Amino acid sequence: MNDGARIVELENTPEALEMLGAQRELYRRAKTYQYVAWALGVVVPIMVTLLELILSWQIPSQATIAIEMGMFVGVALAQKKKSSLVEDAAAVQQRFDSKVYGIYFDHVYRDDAEITTLSKMDSGLNYVGRPLEDWYDAGIVGLDPSQAIARCQRINATWSGDLSRLTLRMAFLAIVAGLAFVIWATLGRGADLANLCLGFTFIESLIEICWDAADNAKAKGSIILSCSGYDLADERNIRMVQDHILEYRRNPSILVPDAFYTIRRKLDAQQASAIAFARDHGGAR
Repeated sequence: MNDGARIVELENTPEALEMLGAQRELYRRAKTYQYVAWALGVVVPIMVTLLELILSWQIPSQATIAIEMGMFVGVALAQKKKSSLVEDAAAVQQRFDSKVYGIYFDHVYRDDAEITTLSKMDSGLNYVGRPLEDWYDAGIVGLDPSQAIARCQRINATWSGDLSRLTLRMAFLAIVAGLAFVIWATLGRGADLANLCLGFTFIESLIEICWDAADNAKAKGSIILSCSGYDLADERNIRMVQDHILEYRRNPSILVPDAFYTIRRKLDAQQASAIAFARDHGGAR
């Protein structure tokens, strides 16, 4: 197992950065399908209702039901493709952790050529303000292997968990607002009653978000409890925690928009700078 200094060294090697670029490209594709599912399940019902209100265009009830069925099929296909891409991304992250921790993990992504191709696609997008270097913070330098890996695993849980919770809340509010609009337009403004059928996609999305929020909290708690409760000097226990993390990555409650990661990283950097400044000028309280 590698200590903190070695992890920081390995995470910035070309091979490791290539893996991080590949997983980011896979997540970018998965998010595209997530946004497609959101558009079909949320935007389409609102647009249909707006067309009726603004243009006084009455869509036949049969057409509305056909749209509803098409939405269900489209959302299901988009979610299936998203899940496949997320599973590949999780396998690439598993391989990255295996390399930097110095521990062989199962269920890693083994297609080197595809990792290289994906990484080149990612670098070609010219991301600004979202570097891949220093994936795990330099604070682990000086820690022994078990302490350093435990801290990295805890970072994996808290970062994704906190941002997922924020995204879930925002999605919940947006869907509630959309559902309220469709109901108001149908019952209060005389839109076709068949539009209420479109509202079922909102209700389905709300149930899914509530379920995902519960799963997100449970999975995050399980990882953090494992990090605290196991003797992580034992490699077997580190593997058990990593299994929890892999399962969490394979089945995320929601994919966090890139902008949220950028903001969080900037805030963390500012906080680290403030702590360093306080330490160098009299000590932090």
